[in-house]
Amino acid sequence: IKAKSLIMEKNRFYLFGFVKPLLIFFIMTAVINLIFVGLDNIIPQIVRVIVDQVIIGKNFANFYLMLNSLLAIGLIRGVLGYAREYFCDTAGSRIGCNIRKDLFAKIQKLSANFFDRINSGELMSRVMDDVNSIWELFTYVGMLCMEIAIHVTVVIFFMFKMNWKLAVFPTAGILICGFISVMMNKYIGPMFGAIFEENSKLNNMVQENIAGVRTVKSFLREKYETAKFRKHNLKYFELNYKQSKTFANFNPIFMFARVLIPLIMLVHGGIFCMQEKITLGELTAFMQYSMNIAW
Repeated sequence: IKAKSLIMEKNRFYLFGFVKPLLIFFIMTAVINLIFVGLDNIIPQIVRVIVDQVIIGKNFANFYLMLNSLLAIGLIRGVLGYAREYFCDTAGSRIGCNIRKDLFAKIQKLSANFFDRINSGELMSRVMDDVNSIWELFTYVGMLCMEIAIHVTVVIFFMFKMNWKLAVFPTAGILICGFISVMMNKYIGPMFGAIFEENSKLNNMVQENIAGVRTVKSFLREKYETAKFRKHNLKYFELNYKQSKTFANFNPIFMFARVLIPLIMLVHGGIFCMQEKITLGELTAFMQYSMNIAW
């Protein structure tokens, strides 16, 4: 276990060496994400003012200001959305490119004994699939995780600031969904590893058969190689099917939570509104926040 921990620590340090020169891109992405999410969560507050002061209070003095504010926020979020995609994708693509070049250069320096011990399909998986996974981590996946973390934190802050009694319900729902996600990861995680391993075997088998196609045909091994490939291909299919089935079993829970959380907010918020503990505008803002946090 200690040796494995040391290897993981070494790999993290090695990976950070590629991230460090591009750290400014990720800092810019984080700052833009913070502003982007902040503007997104200001919209329910503007809607709250429109409902309470304009629709109910019949005060149209700031109505056009509110509408222009919504329009301006939409335009700014569009620009910021492009900017964060640019910074994150640029940094992630450069990291993936540099890792692949470094890995390929390392492979060229390895001894012939190394290639006798490891098959070419596994090398292809390391150079292509594993590097692509790192590229996805530092582009779309990393940006999405960052956005979700900031988004949930800001939404919970606004809800507790408005009314902590109502904020308890969506917060509890998010915690339950988080627990279910952890449970799902225990099933999904090993499946990803098995799928990558089987994909490596398929790549190696195809490479060997194409490179040695004359030998296969000379010894009439077509049927044997075809049956061998079908066996691994079937296993690859079964692993992907099992993974999809696991997602299918868990996804309805999250979809149900997306509907249930706003519904609970509507019922309890409606009661609070009738008791005049909150205004109709605050209830409208809470509904928007509850739908955003469920997303």
